[in-house]
Amino acid sequence: MTREEFAQVFKEFLCKHDHFLIAGHEKPDGDAIGAAMAVALAIQGLGGKANLYFDGSTEEYAYVADWLPALSLEEARTFLQEKQTAFILLDAADDERLGAGKELPSLACDFLCIDHHVRVKEYERLTYVESQTSATCEILYYLFVLAQIPVTREMAQALHMGICFDTGGFRHSSTKGDTFRMAAALVESGADNTFLLNTMYHTASFKEMKVLGTAYRKAKLYPDGILFSAMTIADFAKTGANPDEASGVVSRLQECAEAEVTIYMRELPDKIQCSLRSKHWVDVAAVCRQFGGGGHVRAAGCSIKEPMLLAKRQILEAVRHQMELDRKSTEA
Repeated sequence: MTREEFAQVFKEFLCKHDHFLIAGHEKPDGDAIGAAMAVALAIQGLGGKANLYFDGSTEEYAYVADWLPALSLEEARTFLQEKQTAFILLDAADDERLGAGKELPSLACDFLCIDHHVRVKEYERLTYVESQTSATCEILYYLFVLAQIPVTREMAQALHMGICFDTGGFRHSSTKGDTFRMAAALVESGADNTFLLNTMYHTASFKEMKVLGTAYRKAKLYPDGILFSAMTIADFAKTGANPDEASGVVSRLQECAEAEVTIYMRELPDKIQCSLRSKHWVDVAAVCRQFGGGGHVRAAGCSIKEPMLLAKRQILEAVRHQMELDRKSTEA
């Protein structure tokens, strides 16, 4: 299905129902939250009722997310059961990525999914994926334009936040000419580019600064171009921060000139959370899919339910294997 064809399907879906529950992946990021906010605002503009659900905090993005507070899991279940409600999944194409809310789509009367990650499963339900597009928010912008759904100032702010996040402030290789043209249109529609970029990439709490200092101190650069750092539960206790307050550390570690791949691991009570980045040629999404995760070619994540030392060994082995595969592919 072409983008133009899906735009009409998308508008028909929004006009067909009165009540919607909109969700993104667990541990929501700027793209998932921005996409959900934009679609919710579009639905409200069309006269519908929209609620949001996320498995994880949206506090980090409160400058956008507070426009429409998210429901708890129990509230989301009740909303789906009491109303004929359609479910919209954004920035994820797999129910498992909903975390604790993975059963919610089964309670809905209809389903639609829009994503830009490489799909690992196929579904009969209505799903639209553009894996070469920088962000789900970028897809949505073009769908709104094609479907003649007005992009308000609030929608522009939400969409621009998602694009700024998933392009790393327009630094990632997924950033194309169309991305800049769309960003310009969003700014003209009222998005505050300076505020969003400064808030997302140049602002940190004192706790976050202490976490970053610890991550820098513990970092190790291997001869093959891998930079590794990890924070244990004890490390977080010393800084007074929690793992969710340090999500941007991996991007700062990635600034190391000698590193092609950056690995940042956070110890949680029941698993190790891994964030991976690459600069030029290594597919870290392929690495993370081996552990049930995923993401983008240059930015991905996964969880490993093993002790820290074993998880470190497994991820390093997987990264080195992928580096060898990608090196051979590049040389071919």
